[in-house]
Amino acid sequence: MRITQWGEYGISCAASIAAQEKAGRQAVTASNIADFQSIALDYAQQILQRLRRKDLIRSIRGPQGGYHLSRPASQISLYEILIATEGDTFIATCNSAPLHRQLQVGVFDLDLRPLWFALKQHIDDFLKRYTLEHVAMNTTGFSTIAPESVPPSVVEAGPGSIDEAMKPLV
Repeated sequence: MRITQWGEYGISCAASIAAQEKAGRQAVTASNIADFQSIALDYAQQILQRLRRKDLIRSIRGPQGGYHLSRPASQISLYEILIATEGDTFIATCNSAPLHRQLQVGVFDLDLRPLWFALKQHIDDFLKRYTLEHVAMNTTGFSTIAPESVPPSVVEAGPGSIDEAMKPLV
């Protein structure tokens, strides 16, 4: 799994539109989104074009034009946004370029592809549970972790222990 800036800014740009709509604006311009996200206008336009192609947002022409969501934020999943901006959520290269079709481990044949496909399904299911509304209204249930706010005990314990810190707040 690899989420690039395309995916992260795709979610951020869509969340900006959702927040502005909730505040009563009919449409948000690409330049407003670029300024708010602190990204180049042409980059914002490329991201918005990807979202528009997948019918997640619509454009309005004219002096009062801009972009608006094609349906309520509660009906747009993070999965859909990542598919629109990234193309996929998890690429299992073992299917297109496997190391070996099956490895012999002792008396067992080892084929890891089902494991990777099951992991992809879990990631996709997780992303489908969270909507743009969750992100725009900051109700994902996850705390924001800034590097300086991570407790030293988590850092000292190693990479696997960050999972405890990232569990949804209940």
